[in-house]
Amino acid sequence: MRTLVAIGAVFALSACVATSAKLAPSLGIEPRGTTVAIRSSELEPGIELNGPSRRLVGGFDGEYSLRSLIDKKSGLVSHQLYVEDSFRSNGDYDFIGVELHRNESGGVFYASPRGEDFRKLEFIQIDREVGSCAVGPMGLGNGIGASCRLYETFGAVLPDSLLRAHPTGYRIMFSGQRGPLVVSIASDQIRLQLQVVDSVRRASH
Repeated sequence: MRTLVAIGAVFALSACVATSAKLAPSLGIEPRGTTVAIRSSELEPGIELNGPSRRLVGGFDGEYSLRSLIDKKSGLVSHQLYVEDSFRSNGDYDFIGVELHRNESGGVFYASPRGEDFRKLEFIQIDREVGSCAVGPMGLGNGIGASCRLYETFGAVLPDSLLRAHPTGYRIMFSGQRGPLVVSIASDQIRLQLQVVDSVRRASH
């Protein structure tokens, strides 16, 4: 068993372990939202590092975070911006009988992420879910234009070189059917994620 030391935290990797590492107080970062969760399994080829979540701004009801994966053999690192959004649709769904169908007006489904430097990023569609719905004006059985709570989980692939080249923060814009979503990755998120990634990678190779 190999013991890893990173950012003032000690964690042992066994069959399946979930641990965390925090920013040192001297870095001047607020205590809230400064933890990176680290997961490793002997049956998995990589070590997962899930960074602290931040709330989306601009009227969006969701969160985002950085996630990293370190290949145990090669030490190569890949990163992902992970976004969970929730929003109320405006008549995007119709009840036909007791079944719910998405109509032509669509939802706020995202795609096509671009960085602040106009760099195209790889989009990752993770999950889409329809929650509770308010039946449309025609009533159940012919509910045209139902308003539903929608949940979408998605992300963008971030090359390691990109994160390291933007220590002061980086903005990513996702296109949406009703307008763009801009996610701002803060400097403390990038700094913490890379510090823990580098510490874990050094200790595991």
